[in-house]
Amino acid sequence: MCTVLAFASHSAKGGDREPEISADKARKGYRIPEFTLPERKGGEVSFGGGTDRGRYTVIQHGSSGCFFSLASIKMLVEIEEKYGGRFDLITVWRDGDRDIWLNTDPLNTKGLIAWTDLLDDGSVDKYFKIKISPPLSF
Repeated sequence: MCTVLAFASHSAKGGDREPEISADKARKGYRIPEFTLPERKGGEVSFGGGTDRGRYTVIQHGSSGCFFSLASIKMLVEIEEKYGGRFDLITVWRDGDRDIWLNTDPLNTKGLIAWTDLLDDGSVDKYFKIKISPPLSF
């Protein structure tokens, strides 16, 4: 099952604030149900619910219209390069529209994504009670 390790969120001013996520779904070791979402390449990908073979999964929740979501991709690339293979990385976009998800990238950072890249149908945001982007679920 997909295991949530931690949760982080930052305000627009760069300071830490209380996560906008249900605490019971963000604690270390919490196992989430399975989600199946469309991927950028076409088709669908499932995660959670026993599909991760006991590995930790980092889930980045983002929006194509959010500067911080797009800017965080470079940070995730660095993390992936340094720690790759120790966990699975998934980006879940809350754009609501496939065209926006595929064609909106003002910082030209989406092309750096070499990990699982999915469009949320609303189920992941609803489950984690996410109201803003870009929170990270580790």
